[in-house]
Order: sequence, then C-alpha cells, then structure tokens
Amino acid sequence: MEKNSNGWETVCITILLPAMSVVCSIGISYLEKRIGLFPVLLMLLAILVIIPISIYAGVVMVSSMGKNAIETQMDLEIKMIQQKVAENKIMNGICKEEQLALMEKTYPFEEIWLISPDLLTEINSGIYAGVIKENLKKGTKYKYFVPETEINKVRVQIFRNSCGNSKNLEIYYLSDDFFFLVPRVDFAIYEPMKSITDGKKGYIGLPIQGTTESFAVLMNNDFVDAVIGKLAERLNMI
Repeated sequence: MEKNSNGWETVCITILLPAMSVVCSIGISYLEKRIGLFPVLLMLLAILVIIPISIYAGVVMVSSMGKNAIETQMDLEIKMIQQKVAENKIMNGICKEEQLALMEKTYPFEEIWLISPDLLTEINSGIYAGVIKENLKKGTKYKYFVPETEINKVRVQIFRNSCGNSKNLEIYYLSDDFFFLVPRVDFAIYEPMKSITDGKKGYIGLPIQGTTESFAVLMNNDFVDAVIGKLAERLNMI
C-alpha cells in the first residue's frame, strides 16, 4: 500500500502539477486578453483570499452551532436529573443518600466539608467514590474531618491514593469529644463559606431503624453555622 501511495505522489508532482500550472497560465492569459489584467487580478484575489476566508467562517459557524447544540443537550439532561432528584424526595428536607450523591455530582460546588466516621462511602466502591474523584478534577475543594483512629489512618491513605493525592483534598482528624454525643454521625456541608442565598446548605445522615437504605436530612441555618464554627476551630480559622 505504501509503494502505491508513493507512486501516485510521484505522478502528481512530476506530471499533474506542471500540467495544472500550464492550464492555469493559459487560462489567465486568455482571460487577460478578453477582460483585462485588473479584473483577472480581482478574480485571483477572490480565489486566494475571499473564498478561503468564507470557508473558514463557515467551518467556525458550523462548529459553534454544534457546540451550542451539545451545551443545550447537557442543560436538558441536568434539568432532567434535578427534576428526578426532586421527585424522589420522600418529604421536604429528607432525601436518599443516592440523591445527595447525584446532587453533589450535578451541581458545580466550589467547596464541600464532610464529617465521616469511617470513610466507607468514599473508598472502594462507595457511593461517593467516583463523584469525589471527578469533582476534584473539576476543581472542587474537599475538606474531610474524621475520628483519629488506627483504622481511619489506613483508610485516609487509601482515600488519598485513590484520588491521586489531589491538592484539592484535605483531611483532618477530630478528637473523640466531637463524636461524644453521636459517635456515628456524618455531615455534608456545601459552600460553607458562603451565604444561604449563595448556595450554603448542610445535610446530616439519618439512620432509620428497619431499613437498609441511607437517608440525609437538610439542617437549618443555625445548625449548619454551629457545625461550621466547630470545624473552623480545628482549622484555626476563627
């Protein structure tokens, strides 16, 4: 195949190109005699400049239309996902963990703080594992707060490695007194340094006896700020 291709290239270079040059020269000479030199120059200018520019503009326009179509389709899919999330809420302020993970994947959050007792939903095939990896790549900043146990020290390393040791992932240890009241509590706080109107919200895990499903409850603003204040002390932010 390569030999045939090289043969055709040789034919084009040695025969076709000179022949085309001769034909073009004859054509230009003929047109010059019939309509004059200036009109011929204008025609050449159109061929060499205007036509390529028109073709380029057409390609850009088609590409832009395709991009807009893709963005429109993505917007529709996101709206469908959001609608599905809303329809799957059990009641106002309570949702399944799957819906919370879907929201975290769908919305472009800048920063998320999480309290996890064991990191089980973040490592291996946990419900949030894939979501966090993708969001870290997009630039979302995660701060994790976990109990300081020997098991968690191992899982923290596994978690960091699975996320490619991203600089957007920070993990902090909390003392036992933070978990004194509810040892298995987990929180998710979205946009902790923003106002409610700018997207700040917090959820607390809700264990329900008699079901294997996990649920989350939307916290009120005072509760969210109280948790943020406690965590900010650990970060020496206040």
